[in-house]
Amino acid sequence: MKEAIRNYIKSLGVDDVGFAAVADYVSPNTPQIESFFPKAKSMIVMAYRELSTCESLDPQLAMNGRLDKKDVMRADAYKICHYLEDEFNAKLVSIPESFPRGGTSAVSLRHAAVAAGLGNFGRHNLVIHPEFGTRVTFTAIVTNLELE
Repeated sequence: MKEAIRNYIKSLGVDDVGFAAVADYVSPNTPQIESFFPKAKSMIVMAYRELSTCESLDPQLAMNGRLDKKDVMRADAYKICHYLEDEFNAKLVSIPESFPRGGTSAVSLRHAAVAAGLGNFGRHNLVIHPEFGTRVTFTAIVTNLELE
């Protein structure tokens, strides 16, 4: 099941995907996942690298690249949720990037990414992905499926 899910997610163009047991998620400043989804067992975390358009010296063009990525991330999460419900009868909660809500979320996507093996924390408290460095954004889906 896990490999079928990974293959589906990668077929959407997601740059990287990792899996973690909810019990392995540790974030000191966010509530426990079970507080909003009591049957949660696993997390699926997706990584999206930044495209070179985000490096533009024109702030509007750079921001457009980031906003385009956010649109794709939300659309992908919606498709993945449909896939998990249709194929595996999963119950789930989609965890979007916290922008534009002041940088807060019920789930720390950085901590989720580390739990899912998508990188490690650097000295600057950013997640360093082994291929994309710090120029990566995460989104996640929490599910009742036992994937780890």
